[in-house]
Order: sequence, then C-alpha cells, then structure tokens
Amino acid sequence: MFAGLVLFATSVLSVKAPVAAATLAAAALFNPLRRRVQHAVDRRFNRTRYNAEAAVASFSARLRQTVDLDAVQGELSSTVHRAFEPAHVSIWSARGNSH
Repeated sequence: MFAGLVLFATSVLSVKAPVAAATLAAAALFNPLRRRVQHAVDRRFNRTRYNAEAAVASFSARLRQTVDLDAVQGELSSTVHRAFEPAHVSIWSARGNSH
C-alpha cells in the first residue's frame, strides 16, 4: 500500500517529497481503523472508566488533607476499587509504636 502511495505521489501528483506525502496519506487512511481498534480494546478491558492520571490526582488531593492512617487506607481502598474494580483489596501497613 505504501509503495503504491509513493508511486501515485510521484507519477500522478508530481509531488517533490513523495515519501513524506505517502507517509501522511497512509497515516490519514490508517487513523480511522486505529480508532476503531482502540475503542474495541478499551471497551473489552473497561479502560473507558479507568483514567490513572485522574485517579492518582484525586487520591493525592485527598491524601494531602488526611493525617489519619485508617482514613488514608480507606481512601486508598476506595480509589483502587473505583479504578480497577477488583474482587478483593488488601492493604498491609507497618504501624510503628511511637511513644
């Protein structure tokens, strides 16, 4: 396909940079297919609801306002459930004895 686009660009259109023109044309033709495949993958793996950057930003904003370890664990568990929808979440922490 790419070779055909290069030949078309050089012979019919007489473009001075046929490889660049063919590359742009191939990208333009491939983009709709790529979007359909990406949408199918996102739907299959439930990635439309998963946005890691937003989940981390939201969790870190809530974490800055909390100093209670139990509250932080609850927020972490809640964030993991919303982002990944796991069957079970376990949080292990090392609580030091500070007297």
